[in-house]
Amino acid sequence: MEVIEIKNIKEFEDKVSTEILINSFNVYCRVSTKDQIENTSLDNQKELGVEYVTKNHSQKFKYIIVWREEGKSGDDFLDDDDIGEMVKRELLSILIDSWKKRVIKNIWVYDLSRLSRNDDTSNLLKSIIYKNGIDLYLNNQKYNFDNKMDKLLFGVLSLVNEFENHQRFEKGLMGKRRNLDSGKWWGGSIPMGYKSDENGKLIEDEVRSKWVKKIYKWYSEGLSTQKISERLEKIGIKTQRGNTNWSTSQIRKILTHTSYIGYIDYEVKGLKGKSKEYCREKGLTHKHRFECPPIIDQKDYEYVKQLFSKRKRQPNSQNNKHQFLLKEILICSGCGNMMRGKYQPSKNTNVYRCVTNENNYRDKRIDKCENNKTVHRLGLEELIWLNILNIFGNSEIVKEEFRKKNLPKELNGDVIKKRIKENISKIKRRQTKIQTIHKKLEENTIKNITLKISDNMFENIKVSVEKEIEKIENEINQLEIQNDLWLNDNVWEDWFDSFKLHFNKICRYTKSEDKRKFITDYIDNIYVGWDGDNNTHNIKINFKLNIVKDKGELVSNDIYKIKKGKKEIDINGINLRKFNNHINKKRDSKTYLLNYSTVTDFARFLG
Repeated sequence: MEVIEIKNIKEFEDKVSTEILINSFNVYCRVSTKDQIENTSLDNQKELGVEYVTKNHSQKFKYIIVWREEGKSGDDFLDDDDIGEMVKRELLSILIDSWKKRVIKNIWVYDLSRLSRNDDTSNLLKSIIYKNGIDLYLNNQKYNFDNKMDKLLFGVLSLVNEFENHQRFEKGLMGKRRNLDSGKWWGGSIPMGYKSDENGKLIEDEVRSKWVKKIYKWYSEGLSTQKISERLEKIGIKTQRGNTNWSTSQIRKILTHTSYIGYIDYEVKGLKGKSKEYCREKGLTHKHRFECPPIIDQKDYEYVKQLFSKRKRQPNSQNNKHQFLLKEILICSGCGNMMRGKYQPSKNTNVYRCVTNENNYRDKRIDKCENNKTVHRLGLEELIWLNILNIFGNSEIVKEEFRKKNLPKELNGDVIKKRIKENISKIKRRQTKIQTIHKKLEENTIKNITLKISDNMFENIKVSVEKEIEKIENEINQLEIQNDLWLNDNVWEDWFDSFKLHFNKICRYTKSEDKRKFITDYIDNIYVGWDGDNNTHNIKINFKLNIVKDKGELVSNDIYKIKKGKKEIDINGINLRKFNNHINKKRDSKTYLLNYSTVTDFARFLG
C-alpha cells in the first residue's frame, strides 16, 4: 500500500485525485501545539494508524492517506448552519466534504480528541459520520453507529473529552494568572522592544527598542503607518515574528500599545468556549495589570495618541463576515484568483476587486492582473441574487425534489390518515422524551447541591440539555406543520401553491446570512470579467446542480421524467451600476414586491 502524506490544501491538490480518494484508507492525525509537533506526537499517531491499516485492510485499499493537521486546536466549533464551515481545520474540512460526496468512506484516529474536544463539534461530526455511512476507527476499534451501545459509548467519550479539555483550560488559566500576579510574562508574542530575562520578566531589548522609538518619532513627524512600514521594509528591519514584510496594523499596534509606557491591562475570561462579554456579564473575568519598564516617554505617547485619533480611519465594514454575499465564491476571470469586497464610505468605495492587484500593490514581484476592473458590489449582488432565484424558481429538478419531500407518493385518504397517525405517535414520543430530560435535569440539580458537582460541569450539562430540548421541539413543530398541511385538502390538491409559498419566503430574505447560505447552497463559484471595448462586465455563474433550463415531461399517467439542464449561466454585457439603479427605481414603487411573479419578470428584463 502506498502511503501519501498531506499537510495542507496545496499538497492535497498536488498529490491526491478522486481515484486515489476512492481507493484510500484515511488516517487523521492532529496536534494543537508546536511542542507536540517537535516531540513527534504526529509521527506516533501516523505509525499507529499505518500499522493498523496495513495489518487489517491491506487487501482492500491501494493507498493510505495520512492527514497531518499541525498546530490546530480540537476546540474550534463555529456556530454556522453550513456544516462544511463548522471546523476551522482545513484538512478536516476536506475530509468532511469528501464524506458528504461519498468519495471517502472511512477515517482512523488515535482517539476521539483528535477529531474534537468540543461537545457541539463532536455531535455534528457524529451526525455527518452516521448520515453518510462512514466507517470510524478509534485506534483498534471500529464503531458501528447502528449499534446502540456504540452510539452511547461515543457520546460518553465526547463528554469525557470535553470535561478533560475544560480541566486543562482551568489549570492553564491558573498558571497564567500566577505568572501575571508575580510579574512574569504570561505567554504569547512579546511586544517589540522587549525580551524576557531568566526569571520570565520583561526587560528592554535595546537593539530592538530603538526602532520602536523611531516609529513613534516618524509618526509624530507626519509619516503615515503605510510609509513607516515601507521604510522599515526598505531598511530590512524584521517584525517581532521575524518577517520582513510589515503591515500597517502592526505599526498601529505599536503606536497604541500601553506596554511602551510601562503597563498592560489584562481581562482574562474564566469560562472556556464563552465570549468575554458573556463572562463579564456573569462576573467571571479577572483583571490584572502587568508592569514592565517603559520605553516611550509618557508625553510622547500621549501626543502620538492624539495624532492617531485625528488620523483614525473610517471603520471598515469588511469585518462583518456577512456583509459581502459573494465572499469566497467570486473569482476574477482574468487571472483565476479570488475577488475581495472593499467598502470605504469616506471614498464612496463599495466594490469587489481582484486580490491579485491588491497583492501587487503590496508586493511588486506579483504580476498584475490586466483583465480586471473593480465591480459595483450592490449591482452585482442584486444581479446574482435575482438570477439564482429565477433559476431556482423555474427548475423542474428543484420542484420535483420539493414535491417528493413534502407530498406522500399516494394521496388517497387512507394513506394520509396513516401518515397523520404516525406523526402523532412521533410527537407523543418526543414530548415524553422532553419530560424525561427535564426530570433528569432536576436530578442533576439536586446532585449539584448535594454532591458538589462543579459549577462549570453543571453549566455544560445544562447547556447541552437545553440544546437537545430545542432540537426536539423543532422536530415536533415540523411534524405538526406537516399534519396541518395533510389535513388541508386544498393545499395538497395543488402542491405547486405550496412551492410558491416556500419560494416567496426565500424571496423575502432580508438578513445577509440567510441570503449567503442560500447562495452557497446552490452556487459553486462565480466568474467576473471586464469587457473594455463595451465598458461592461461579463459574468458566469456555476451552479452545483444541473438546474439551468432543465425540462420535465409527463411520459405516461404516472411517470414524470425530468431532463437535466446545464450547470452554468452566462450574463454578458451588463452595466452593473445601471442595473442597480433600475432595481432601486423598481423598489421605490409602492407596488414592488419580490416574489415568484417579479422574479419571472426579471428574467424577461435580461432577455
